[in-house]
Amino acid sequence: CLGSDCVPMNSAIAKTEIPQQLTRLSIGDSCYALGTGRHYEKISSILGKVAFPRLKTFEYGVWQLFSNSHCLLGTLGNVTELLNNMPNLQHLALYGQFELSQSLAFANLESLTISLDDDLTGFNGGFLSQDTLDKLLNSDYPLLGDCFLDLECEDNQHGYTFSEGFLTGATMPNLNQLEITGGFSFGEKEQLLKSPLGTRPNTKYHLEDMTVS
Repeated sequence: CLGSDCVPMNSAIAKTEIPQQLTRLSIGDSCYALGTGRHYEKISSILGKVAFPRLKTFEYGVWQLFSNSHCLLGTLGNVTELLNNMPNLQHLALYGQFELSQSLAFANLESLTISLDDDLTGFNGGFLSQDTLDKLLNSDYPLLGDCFLDLECEDNQHGYTFSEGFLTGATMPNLNQLEITGGFSFGEKEQLLKSPLGTRPNTKYHLEDMTVS
């Protein structure tokens, strides 16, 4: 919990056998603000060269709260290579703006959390690009049960759309619960609810905070 100040620590850890043993990794800051900086691009690059074969839980860009307060989120950079080196993830949470250069395969992932902003503080790294959102939703999640996509950011004027691959439900065949917030183009919410994914009888949907932008 040192913010982007933990670059030297991560550089040192990357040269050891510690990543081979880790089952849980959380990188970010906290309401104690022990470090400074909310831009984690260098850390993504450093750890993207390291294998994490046993890692099951990864929280990145998190702002850990130890008081009744709110979060300051930032940017993670391109996390494609980093996530590709975590083949056994079961729980993934990304806090802040990030990029993907390709769709991924998460054979064991059970829960996915994406959060871009704290609506009270307004500290964020900006929107996801539509291309990154498409790659995220088109990734392979055969065991994913819970998916929370909090795309609320600034005034929600992005106008996201859903990819056809996502709407078929093929990327998330075992989804139990889907929650989405943020600004989407007109008709996207209705399209989701009428799609093969959105009409599954045993999946719970929480779409009340999707807005039209």
